[in-house]
Amino acid sequence: MSVRKATSRDVNELNYLLKKLWEEKPSYMRDINDASELLNDEKAKVFVAESNGNLYGFLVAYRENDKNKIVMVYVLPDRRNHGYGLKLTEYAVNYLEGCIEACVSPFNEDMIRILKKLEFICEDPGDEDYGTRLAKWRLIKKDKSK
Repeated sequence: MSVRKATSRDVNELNYLLKKLWEEKPSYMRDINDASELLNDEKAKVFVAESNGNLYGFLVAYRENDKNKIVMVYVLPDRRNHGYGLKLTEYAVNYLEGCIEACVSPFNEDMIRILKKLEFICEDPGDEDYGTRLAKWRLIKKDKSK
């Protein structure tokens, strides 16, 4: 498995992954209609996880006000718990600069485990009773030269 920045050649497979995401979570990020919109958005960074030439997951981050926000991570169900989400998030953390935020459902135990492993700090646990308010996690990358 490898992770890389997405390119225009990935549009069809990314659209397939988006379709699978919406089948699982019909109301999630429905304002994104086509992967080409993501790839053409200057504020967006899209990373893909692939194996044997096939895409099995992706991560989307946006740059806003000197912060990067991880807004979407998706891995096909049959590839979950095989390290794809962790590898995507690690790659994004290494690629992005400065402060990185991630907002996740308080019930998304897999993603929370990944964020903890990568030393993100929970600033707001979200609404654990109903899950209507997302948990907010933050990582401020340390300057490696010090």
